[in-house]
Amino acid sequence: MPTRVKEILSAAADLIGRSDLAREAESESSSSEELSLLLRCFNIIQNEVALDYFQLKRQDNFIVRTNKISYTELYETPTAILGVTRAETGEPVPYEVFPDYIALNVQDVLTVTYTYAPQDKKLTDSVVKAPCVSVRLLAYGTAAEFLLACGRFSEAAVLDKRYREAISAAASVKTPLKVRARRWS
Repeated sequence: MPTRVKEILSAAADLIGRSDLAREAESESSSSEELSLLLRCFNIIQNEVALDYFQLKRQDNFIVRTNKISYTELYETPTAILGVTRAETGEPVPYEVFPDYIALNVQDVLTVTYTYAPQDKKLTDSVVKAPCVSVRLLAYGTAAEFLLACGRFSEAAVLDKRYREAISAAASVKTPLKVRARRWS
């Protein structure tokens, strides 16, 4: 089941000792200034994580007939083009990146692999994140950003340290760990 933004906001509010704000995030019924600020902080952290640490990747298939693919044809707005291949064989296709499109010398069914920035979310939206990014990591960052915006600098520094540690931990474990079953003799 996908994680919802309200779950991360609730966890962030709990981290800063604001159970009232956590309840408000979970209820979805109110949109106070503080909850709006917390949501803005989440969107900042979501973009920071996706653009600076754990890139979101996507592949889209196209039938190319005009020797170019406009970025507006991609499902998401790309931040970087990682590659273009033939959809059937996976064979790399030469391409050139321009500000508004990808130029190709091939007319075929192609797969474009690219990274993108997540769009700003609302309270009820699902979170798009790399598999190694945890709810706790996003909650630490959101809470630290919120405290910083509220002028609570020493508390923000503590949570920012935890956020940075969570990023380091996630970076060191990009593949899920497998714990072997124990045997009792």
